Amino acid sequence: TFEEKATVYLGAKYSQAMLSVKLSSPVAIVGDSKLSEIKFKIDDMFYFTGITIKTSPKRTVVAQMAYGPKYKKIVARVGVEGPCVEFGLDIFPEGLLVFYPYWAYHWRF
Repeated sequence: TFEEKATVYLGAKYSQAMLSVKLSSPVAIVGDSKLSEIKFKIDDMFYFTGITIKTSPKRTVVAQMAYGPKYKKIVARVGVEGPCVEFGLDIFPEGLLVFYPYWAYHWRF
């Protein structure tokens, strides 16, 4: 913490997404090729840094930037966090900028 209302942080987060879909009937793609199943798994370890600024007793503004070395992915996040709910915008600067709104619920104990 470098000021009473602001905190800078560093961290690491493992992120994984999987998709497995088996189609009820194969779909023709090109020529004799058919697609009957889609399966993939993507995972990476993200290293991130960010800052939180307390704007009121119940509100915090969060700005975060992360890097995933496996796929060389940079991700930025800007959001507002309350006691239980967080919402904001994820930004993926890959070729064209991609903006992805998010909403999260935090159960703190």
